Amino acid sequence: MAALSKVVLVLCAATQAATAWTNWDTRQACYPTKDVRPASVVELQAAVKAATSLRVAGAGHSFSPIVLTNATLLTLNNYASVVSFDTTTITVQAGMPLYAINSYLETKRRALPNLGAVAVQTAAGATQTGTHGTGKTGSISSGIVGMDLIAANGTILTLKSGSPLLDAARVGMGALGVVSTITFQHVPIWRMEQITFTLSLASFQQNLRLLQATYDRVQWYLYGNVATTQSVTVILRVNTTRAVTAAGGCWGGRSAAPTSPPPLGWSRWPAGAYACIDVSYKTLGVDGRNNMIGGLFTETELMIGADNDLQALTELLAVHKT
Repeated sequence: MAALSKVVLVLCAATQAATAWTNWDTRQACYPTKDVRPASVVELQAAVKAATSLRVAGAGHSFSPIVLTNATLLTLNNYASVVSFDTTTITVQAGMPLYAINSYLETKRRALPNLGAVAVQTAAGATQTGTHGTGKTGSISSGIVGMDLIAANGTILTLKSGSPLLDAARVGMGALGVVSTITFQHVPIWRMEQITFTLSLASFQQNLRLLQATYDRVQWYLYGNVATTQSVTVILRVNTTRAVTAAGGCWGGRSAAPTSPPPLGWSRWPAGAYACIDVSYKTLGVDGRNNMIGGLFTETELMIGADNDLQALTELLAVHKT
């Protein structure tokens, strides 16, 4: 498995421009001949129509080479505002970061139904590349109910809920057109308690199905050489009406002992368990703007059915031993 972390820096231009574009972990880089930064839909349409080849950059949080180009690069950080808001939906420009959407919705006492690991991603980047969700709820892209795409000739394609093309464009990888705006459904904001603890590998394998049956959001990590440490870190997120943890909640606040009861059959939480309570978006992921995810790293993500997770874990452990 160690080989998976050795990713070669990719340089994708024959004629290098003055400034390189790099993704978040700096392992993917390119030198586009043009870096276009539209600030309006008219400028975005013109840029798409004028380009013979282009890619679009969001926050650079994909570990893949999806953005790499030696032609035109569209950077959408100047195209990042709320277009409209009503009682059930919010429409945003493609370059608006998730943290900005979250903050805006919080002022309305609303929230996105689900999020991934970091809030620094842009609306288009997070959805077009299939950023996962959390727990049993769908991915971020599953919350899309409308979208405007810019076709290669610069025309706007408006996709509405129920359209087969919208279902294809939710995770379009940029292949169907450049995303201009996205309309998300939103829900009443809620609070969750985030509970973190460590189990021995054997205990984790014995209790995973219980945790999955009890909680909608179960996350677990194998840190370091699990074949040696024989331990697993588990994170649960439990809906609560309790107040936000003092001095910063889950983004910079002090952790405390869990207030939610342990699962049925457990007399107490494992030793060392700690928790925080915050609004939904601050428990589902981290901010990401201040490198709150533990430093740079490169990863490979695989989608495996939950019914097969223990089998996958067994196979992963076997690889670690070789």
